[in-house]
Amino acid sequence: MSIADTLPPMSTGAGSDRTEVVFEPVSGAGLAAGGPVTCAADMPGDAAANTSQSALEAELKTLIVEALKLEDTSPEDIDSAEPLVGDGLGLDSIDILELAMAVHRQFGVKTGADDSENREVYASVSTLAAFILEQKAKAG
Repeated sequence: MSIADTLPPMSTGAGSDRTEVVFEPVSGAGLAAGGPVTCAADMPGDAAANTSQSALEAELKTLIVEALKLEDTSPEDIDSAEPLVGDGLGLDSIDILELAMAVHRQFGVKTGADDSENREVYASVSTLAAFILEQKAKAG
């Protein structure tokens, strides 16, 4: 029997590759008194499942910086509502194509060939996060 078997889960959080589960010690479980115990483990597949909009936006900002190798930009510099193309972040069509491939690899979500829909999806980090969550909900 593991320590996790003796503790009831209090909350769970999801990230891109890891899940953290926070346990509150139960009296008599053989643990020293104190705060909660946090266990982290690799998440199989589905990085977007159970992820909130804001958490997904933060993950997308990191993905944008890393996938597009934006050396002078950090994820914290990107405003979720800022346009990705043009005057906002300044991405071009090649950058968006690379980002689309990175999003597909990480989240298993694809956009179609409809150019006007893609402009809406890739308008900002917020719209991209909403699209990913919507697609994941449809996939169920």
